[in-house]
Amino acid sequence: MSICFIAAGPITWASSRLRCFWPAEYMDATVIPYASLRQTPLPPSTVYIWQKHVSLDLIAQIAHAQHWWDISEPVWWFDPDRCRKIISHMSGFVASTEALAAEFMKWSGRFCHVIPDRLEPRYFTQHRTHAPVQPVRLIWFGSVINRVALTHAWPNLMRLNAEEYNVELTIMDDRPDLPLRFGHTVRVYHARWAWERDVTVMASHDIALLPPIPGPLGQMRSPYKQLMAWACRLPVTDGQDYDDLCQLVTSHQERERRGAAGQQDVLARWAVGKSAGEWLALLFGAS
Repeated sequence: MSICFIAAGPITWASSRLRCFWPAEYMDATVIPYASLRQTPLPPSTVYIWQKHVSLDLIAQIAHAQHWWDISEPVWWFDPDRCRKIISHMSGFVASTEALAAEFMKWSGRFCHVIPDRLEPRYFTQHRTHAPVQPVRLIWFGSVINRVALTHAWPNLMRLNAEEYNVELTIMDDRPDLPLRFGHTVRVYHARWAWERDVTVMASHDIALLPPIPGPLGQMRSPYKQLMAWACRLPVTDGQDYDDLCQLVTSHQERERRGAAGQQDVLARWAVGKSAGEWLALLFGAS
């Protein structure tokens, strides 16, 4: 059996690393970014795994192969007609979370497997060693459109500032040129998300501040950002419990304890080799 992942984006995209490039290394599989299909023909394979995007024209040309749709967001909410056409050509479906799979099955009436996002531990070459520091540096990272999540934690950051705790926040996303505009009470710095240095930036901070994205879309999101922070040995908080946030800010021992526990959890349960094994078991069972 030969396997080809069609990644939604290049290796610089976190979602494509987690769901295509990293597992492919353990599966002797090839990876083709979706955008390159305009210039690069699909290699001959017995199985094609389409991450997010699907070319119905290409599927029609290679209908003899298995085609699997790897879903990481509820795209059928926004383009149901096209999604119905895609479903009719698929051999099977995989989602990144249980909640997303359940929503897909409810909408489509088709069964959907779950293979969570997992990490390649070798990628995380730098880890935070926690010590008494001033200021305590928090970091939020993601896409600029998801900064709205910070509204959940902002009142408690303002409270920390009012009680004279020495904290600052770094926002690492795709628009560091765009100010947050939540006021000037909390010191905020910006860094551009770049895959060549995201680990370095994360590991230079003390706490990962990762509030949930509001609404139903947030309920289906993968916890991969929490896993990335843990892999850098950072404790993670959503910032909504003031006492919890205050404990992390004031105790480097608590930061070390929770950061080390998270790192061990990633190594034990969230290494991408496990995802590759789940894919192989699924595909060989379906063949």
